[in-house]
Parts: sequence; structure tokens; C-alpha cells
Amino acid sequence: MRFSSLFFGILKLPLVNELYWIIYKRKVIKSIKQGLVGFSLEGNNVCNYACIMCPYKKMTRPKEVMSLELFEKILNDAKEVGITAVNLSVYNDPFLDPLLFKRLELANKMGVETSFYSNASKMSIENINKLLVNPPNKIYFSVDANEPETYKKIRVNGNLDITKTNILNLIAKRKELGLLKPRICVTFSTQKLNQNELPEFKRFWKDRVDEILVSIVDDRNDNLVELSRSVDKSAKFVFPCIRMFKSVQVLSSGKVALCCMDYDGKHVFGDLKKQSIKEAFNSDVFKSFAKLHMNREGNKIPICSNCHELYRCSSYLWWKNE
Repeated sequence: MRFSSLFFGILKLPLVNELYWIIYKRKVIKSIKQGLVGFSLEGNNVCNYACIMCPYKKMTRPKEVMSLELFEKILNDAKEVGITAVNLSVYNDPFLDPLLFKRLELANKMGVETSFYSNASKMSIENINKLLVNPPNKIYFSVDANEPETYKKIRVNGNLDITKTNILNLIAKRKELGLLKPRICVTFSTQKLNQNELPEFKRFWKDRVDEILVSIVDDRNDNLVELSRSVDKSAKFVFPCIRMFKSVQVLSSGKVALCCMDYDGKHVFGDLKKQSIKEAFNSDVFKSFAKLHMNREGNKIPICSNCHELYRCSSYLWWKNE
């Protein structure tokens, strides 16, 4: 026990972290050079739920529906930088987007793969039929509970019976039509309210869907940080967030947000109504964000200051997680 405490104490020393940074920096630079890999785009920014782990209810930016013209322009921009798959979710439920089915048709014609997250509450039989004309490649249905009462507490305004029925209707219709798309995934964000229900959740969905995705509840909503991600925010050292260099978050306004945490668009570095994606990432605003991160001063950016991404790559946490 004493040896363990001494060993991990050494890993937290400034000199050790500096040496670790020299090694880790090479990984960051190599990853950046490989280019973008993730692309999320809001067709609209409307959701009918008030989930406890999501900051959606705090959003003050105007509710907007992105035009098809801008949507097509952004997909072309994405293809120019090597992106051929787009997730139609940021802070929205796509089934509340009046242009969802036209977006899917356009993306399919352009050879762009699509996916999105949904609570399934608005996926009626009519919408299922429309969806399967030009199906996305994958849908992630956020369920997060096995019991109706737990579901109501986590996914406020929701009804588990309706959610299950709608997902099962989609599965049945896809099978009836003999389609391979969309792949259907149900997700479970583990937290104190639902962690005891995970075994039953898995048993129910195991033979019904293509994939079950289990994650730990995140810190997008400041008052709900549970089930530790092995983050030591008392550490004096912060490291760059690789995600900001690797993914694009396009809001329904066409503006490019620094990351998925930015529900209100307070930290944007581009406007795709006026710029290309390349131009946004070459902008002075993005370069200023990048410089702070690469100087290990990302915590000076308000939205980054309390994020786990800056703290999870220290030498101590690297060894602990290994």
C-alpha cells in the first residue's frame, strides 16, 4: 500500500508530467495531421425532452431549422475534407425536424452516410414508413432505463412504453421490407438512478436490436457528474483535447461550435453560411483556441475549464487506466 502511494505520487510530479507530455505531444500532432473523423450537424435544435443529464433546457439560442440549401452546401464541404458520414444530432431530436426525410434523401443521393440519436417518441408508424424510403445507416435510440418510473425520472417528459413500442415497430417494419438499414442501436447512460437496471435492460434488447451501447453519464450538464471517469481535476497539469481537432459540430444556424458541450453556441469559430469547413479550421479564432490547448492552457477557455478531457491524459491517469 505504501509502495503504491509512493509510486502514484511520483507519477504526479512536475518532471514526470513534463516527460510524459513530450511523448504525448507526438501523439496529438500525429492525430491532428490525420484530419477530421467526426461530423455532427443539427438540422434543427428542438427537443421535446428535458433529460437530467442534458443541458438542453438551458439553451437560449434561437430555435432554427437549417435550409436544405445550406445542408447540401455543408455536405459538399464535408466531402472536400474527406468526411463521408454525418451524424444529424447535436442538441435536437431529428424526428422534430420538418426536413428530416428530405435531408436523408439528399444525403443518400450524395453518397453520404447518415446516423442520428433519437428518443423515439415521435417515431410514429407514418414516420417509420417515410424513414424507410431513404433510411439512415444507423439510429441510436436513447433509452437509459428498463423501468417506466426510472425512465420518467431520467428522460423527463418521456414515456417508456411509447418509446419501446415505436422502436419495436421500426424493427418489425424493417424486417417486413427485408432492409438492412438502418442498423438499430439502443443506448444506456449509466448513472445512480438506473445502474441496477442494466442487466434487465440488456436481456430485453439483446435479441431485438443490432447493438446495445452502454456509456457513463457525462458532464454536459454541470449538476450531474456521476460514476467517475477517472478524472483527477485537482491535478496541476492539463493536456490538449484531441477531439476539438478531430470533429466538427455544426449548429442549426450553420455556425461551427468548438465542441459538443457548447449547447448555446458561445464558443464558435466559423459560420458555414459564409465559410467552408477548411476556412473555419484555418480561422484566427480556431487557431487561438488551438494555441491555448497545445500550450496546455485549455482551461483558460471558459467552456473547457471544467471538462474531463483536459485532465484525463496525465501520466498518473495514463498508468492508472492502463
